[in-house]
Amino acid sequence: TCLLSEDWLAMRSDPAFLRTATRTVTAASQLNALEAQQAVSAFRDSYDDVTTAADGLSRIDNGELGVHTYRHGATGRDLTVVEYGAGDTSVGAIYYAGTTNRAGSINDLFIESCTFFAD
Repeated sequence: TCLLSEDWLAMRSDPAFLRTATRTVTAASQLNALEAQQAVSAFRDSYDDVTTAADGLSRIDNGELGVHTYRHGATGRDLTVVEYGAGDTSVGAIYYAGTTNRAGSINDLFIESCTFFAD
């Protein structure tokens, strides 16, 4: 069974996940190298020709990228969520913290392609 919530709104209020940090990014310079890689990968879900974080930020709704970190209480696993608006819907990716490996993808609020399962 996938340990992620069914959708992004549910995950944000799911007691199984503790949000440990959140910020809104409006410039590529606000991202470290790993976050920039995560952002570009997430942007490519909507814009397959994006090659830089700056390019991706220029295309998303309001030029705002949400970067959130969560800890899953039962497993202690940290996750990084990179989320943005694309045409009035939430899109993005959920990564295992410190990596570009996806735990899931956010598509029209729904969380898909889950790889985060109980052992």
